[in-house]
Amino acid sequence: MNTNSNSYTMIYASVMVIIVAFLLAFVSSSLKATQNKNVEMDTKKQILAALNIREVANPDAEYSKYVKDMLMNEDGTLSENTGAFATGYEKEVKENNRLHVFVADIDGARKYVFPVYGTGLWGAIWGYIALNDDKDTVYGTYFSHASETPGLGAEIAGEHFQNEFVGKKTLENGEISLGVVKFGKIEKADYQVDGISGGTITSVAVDAMIKNCLGNYKKFLTNNEGEEEQTMGQLFSSKNKEVFATPLGMNNPVTVQVLGICSALAVTAKLEPAIVMGLSVTVITAFSNVVISLIRKTIPNRIRIIVQLVVVAALVTIVSEILKAFAYDVSVQLSVYVGLIITNCILMGRLEAFAMMNGPWESFLDGLGNGLGYAKILIIVAFIRELLGSGTLLGFNILNYEPIKELGYVNNGLMLMPPMALIIVACIIWYQRARHKELQEK
Repeated sequence: MNTNSNSYTMIYASVMVIIVAFLLAFVSSSLKATQNKNVEMDTKKQILAALNIREVANPDAEYSKYVKDMLMNEDGTLSENTGAFATGYEKEVKENNRLHVFVADIDGARKYVFPVYGTGLWGAIWGYIALNDDKDTVYGTYFSHASETPGLGAEIAGEHFQNEFVGKKTLENGEISLGVVKFGKIEKADYQVDGISGGTITSVAVDAMIKNCLGNYKKFLTNNEGEEEQTMGQLFSSKNKEVFATPLGMNNPVTVQVLGICSALAVTAKLEPAIVMGLSVTVITAFSNVVISLIRKTIPNRIRIIVQLVVVAALVTIVSEILKAFAYDVSVQLSVYVGLIITNCILMGRLEAFAMMNGPWESFLDGLGNGLGYAKILIIVAFIRELLGSGTLLGFNILNYEPIKELGYVNNGLMLMPPMALIIVACIIWYQRARHKELQEK
């Protein structure tokens, strides 16, 4: 037998693949039940840890002794979960619209445990927050992570960080005010804890996780019977102002999250297309957030990214058609980059991380803030590049005058090349992080 022939090689490779695939499938299916049981036991240990019951020998028995799994109804009341024990609460919310509340009786006092989940610097973060029977004062917390930086963001899993929450208040004027602030920047001692020094991005993520997830339980926490009327004060609450303002500075999508860099290089040689691009992204981000937020509970989890892309693509097409009708020259300059807004990671990131878990108004403010934060950087970069590269601004002559040229000034053509946009963005990032030390990862 010729073991080097093509037919023998193909048959041999096919048989090997079939054998290995069968072996792996058999091992996976055989161990699946045991693996699921281990995940369930670990989840129960985490819930107990939030109730300050740690180092238990039999998590299943201790959980059954103290804790009852409940579900929050539409009117904010609770009913017992008659289904299987869940371990993936983000999936429960997105796919089944089920909000779990774990009710426990500790030393004769009622406690409520709420699962929280989000995304840190490098991967998933999650935890549980236990409140006293007043539904306001923190009794205990537990946080963990998948891959945060050891010694920095990973410190959220330490008891010293978790214990800082004990005794803090959750609600302020009906809004979730419990949260994490930058290290040494506490302004509301009753509601805030210090973030991890050197782990600013993870700390910000924990703060967002707490506010987003506990925000889903406001009807239960505030004993609301029905949908709460939003007054002007609530529409522009401190939380909503923070949602809008943070992307403009301390969590800018370009300079802090380092997103949307491609268009920052491509459309900033002139100020006019940069302004139009920035406004286009702002409008699309804001309104796609609103649309996804309105329909988020109806979107099948398996096709949610496709649905998000369809919504963004529709809005991008509308904006493109408007530009061709009323700003044709600019649309020609922007060319393919308007279409590429569809794949802009800022848009998709906000849809997935915020709009899928928040109401329309909050999502609108988040989209507006992130869009304007992006536009702000584009305009700064374009201002510098056009002024120093062409000596003009919005096409108006600024530096191309004889008296200026006689002083030795010459337009710097290098400024009009894409690498200079990257260098200018890098300078802005350097300035921002030099000014705000808490943005520096140590």
